[in-house]
Amino acid sequence: MDTSFYTWSAVLTQVKGNMILKYGAEHWVLQQANKNIGNQGRFDFGSEWTRQQAIAGGGTGNGSTLAAFLLGLPHNSNSQFPRNADAFWSQHFTAFYAQNDWRVTSKLTINMGLRWDYETPITERYNRLTSIFDPTAVNPISDIAQAAYAKILANPANANNAGVQILSQLLPASSFKVMGAQLFNGVSGVRRAVINPNYKEIQPRLGFAYRLGPNTVIRGGFGRFAQASFITGGQNGFSRTTNFTATNDNFRTINDTLDSPFRSGILAPTGSSLGPMTNLGQGVSWSNPNPGRFHSWEYSLHLQHQLKGWLFELGYTHNKTYDITQDLNRNLPSFALWQKYRSPENNGSSWNRVGKNRPFRSPEMPPSGGSSAHGAVWEDK
Repeated sequence: MDTSFYTWSAVLTQVKGNMILKYGAEHWVLQQANKNIGNQGRFDFGSEWTRQQAIAGGGTGNGSTLAAFLLGLPHNSNSQFPRNADAFWSQHFTAFYAQNDWRVTSKLTINMGLRWDYETPITERYNRLTSIFDPTAVNPISDIAQAAYAKILANPANANNAGVQILSQLLPASSFKVMGAQLFNGVSGVRRAVINPNYKEIQPRLGFAYRLGPNTVIRGGFGRFAQASFITGGQNGFSRTTNFTATNDNFRTINDTLDSPFRSGILAPTGSSLGPMTNLGQGVSWSNPNPGRFHSWEYSLHLQHQLKGWLFELGYTHNKTYDITQDLNRNLPSFALWQKYRSPENNGSSWNRVGKNRPFRSPEMPPSGGSSAHGAVWEDK
C-alpha cells in the first residue's frame, strides 16, 4: 500500500480594535494505492497419488505427501492462483473557517468560530468499484430460475408432495422472481463515488474566559467537531482465483502437474462485464449511500486557580459522538416488526419473549433465540 497526501492552506489574521479576526482555508488531496498481491500461486500436496489403490473406496494405504511433492503431483485442495483486485483511491477535502477573539473587557474574552468542511466521496481511478446494490431490480437470471421453478411445480412426480403443493399456493410460478442486481460505479450512468456528497458539515464553536480575580479564571465553551473519513467500497468481480485441477476422473489419470500447472490458463477477473450476473449465489455487500460523517458535540466548563507555583483546576467536560461507523444487516427485521411478533419482558425493557407467531425463530433455536439471515448485507461504512 502506498499513500500520498498533498495539502495547501492559507490563513489571514486581522487585528481590529479589541478583536483579532482570523480567516483560513485548506485543501487536501488524499490518494491511496493498494496492490493486493496475496500469495502468488500455491501448491498443496496430499497422498492421493501415492496410495496403493487411490480409487478404491477412498484409497488404501496412507501414501506420502513428500512422495507426491517429489513426483510433482499437487492435489486440488488449496492449490490455486489468485488475481486480486488492485485499487487507486482518491479523495479531496476542502475546509473554510473564520474565528473572532473578542476582548470584551479587561476581564472577559469571547471566542467565536465557524468552520465548514466538504469531503468529496472517494472514487477509484479505473472504476474498479462496487458500492451499490439494487434490491428492487429483477436479476437477468430471473427468467431461467422461474422456468426451472415452474418445471418443479409441474412435475407429475410432485403431485402428491405436500410441501411442493403448499409452495405452489404460497408462491405460484407466475410470481417467482429473482430480485437484486449488483451495480458497478462509473458504469452505465451509475455514480463513480462510493457515497453521496455531504454539504452539511457546518461546525460552530463558542468559548469564553472570565477573570474572577488576580489568580482565578473560569473558562468554558462548546463546539461541533467532524471527523474526516475514508470510506471505500467493495470490488466484487475484480478478483478471481484459478483452482488447480489435479485430475478430472477421481485420480485415475493426471491433469495438472507441478511441471505444467493450470493448463487451461489463469482466469482473468470478469470486472463489470457480467453486470448483475456477477457473483450470483454468493454474498453481496454494499455501502450506505448516506452514512453521514461521525461527529461530536463537546462542552466544557473549568475553574482554574494559581497558587504560587501550583495550578489547581476543577472542571467538567462532555463529549458525545454521533453517526459512528457500523455494519447493518439488511436481512434483519425492523424493530417495529420485531415488536409486532414478540412480547416484552423485564418490565418492557427488552423484546426477547417469543409470541404466538414466531417468524424470527428457527425450530432448532431456544425460545430466546432468533434465526440468522443470509444474503445481501448492507455495509454501513
